[in-house]
Amino acid sequence: MKQRRVPWKVWLGLGVSLLCLMLVFHNVQLNELGYHLQQVSLPHLFVGLLLLVAYLIIVARRWQLLLTSVLRPSLIDSFSYTLIGRLVNNLLPLRTGEVAKAFLLGQKLRVSKSAVFATIVVDRLMDMLSLLIFVIVLLLAIDIPTVSKKSAALFGTVTLAVLLALWLLSRKKGGVERLIRSLPTFPKRLQEMALRLSASFISGLQTLQAFKLLSVVVFYSILAWILVALSARFFLEAVDLHLNWYVPLLLVVITNLGGAVPVSPGSMGVFHVLVVYSLSLWSVEKEPALTMAIVYHESNYFLVTMLGLLCLWREGYSLTQVQQLQNSKAVQEAGHP
Repeated sequence: MKQRRVPWKVWLGLGVSLLCLMLVFHNVQLNELGYHLQQVSLPHLFVGLLLLVAYLIIVARRWQLLLTSVLRPSLIDSFSYTLIGRLVNNLLPLRTGEVAKAFLLGQKLRVSKSAVFATIVVDRLMDMLSLLIFVIVLLLAIDIPTVSKKSAALFGTVTLAVLLALWLLSRKKGGVERLIRSLPTFPKRLQEMALRLSASFISGLQTLQAFKLLSVVVFYSILAWILVALSARFFLEAVDLHLNWYVPLLLVVITNLGGAVPVSPGSMGVFHVLVVYSLSLWSVEKEPALTMAIVYHESNYFLVTMLGLLCLWREGYSLTQVQQLQNSKAVQEAGHP
């Protein structure tokens, strides 16, 4: 039996995560770190986790609304596959959770997987739009270095440009079809496939044409990320860090934008470095900052993994089946263009 080669991106992610863990634990006093971990406030931790559950429900509701252009799933279906996607990102390499949940939901409800994936693209752009709002609030609230301001401007420009491009694409189905048919060297079989995929993908973008529905989606997006920021506030309180109101916003922005770095499952290492770096801007010592990173990451990881496994069981899948899907060439190529 031919042994499957491990993709180089897996090794890169593992290497980055290992390097980050070595960096974040360098010169850490383990006795002091242990002391801070023992002092964690469980009531604050519990409230932080409840806020994360509320966030996941709101995110599932948002995706349910985006899916109305393709099908009308129940909220529990939307919630289940949202958690399954996050479970894939937590347990398996290559971060193909978003693509995997499109395949699985499309397979269950017998609809076009590319149409479902289009709603996921819009869903992720709503997250970026919400983070952009956080960035604007931070720019107004605190003095940010010029390099960070330029990065924020670039991030905002890219987000709005992609949203505009998708909105235009949702209005130009006929134009895309004519473009594909006009390509002279396109083989007939591939042309028909491209026509089907483009048509189904554009059908998943039709929510962008419904202003009232899109307004509700944007509202849910902002609400969801406010819940994440509130959760971060309670996690800070849990480790006895009482900082300004905008610190949780900064944590949320930096840790989520840092997710673009290729990492091992669960963003291990990179997440911890980003939290420690963010808190160092307010002169928080490394041990309490690392305590926050560990408590924040492991609580999120445990919550999402447990809920994801329950949803996986509800849908009748096993981790082996999901891993086989995750290892498929189609999913890997879709997840890593």
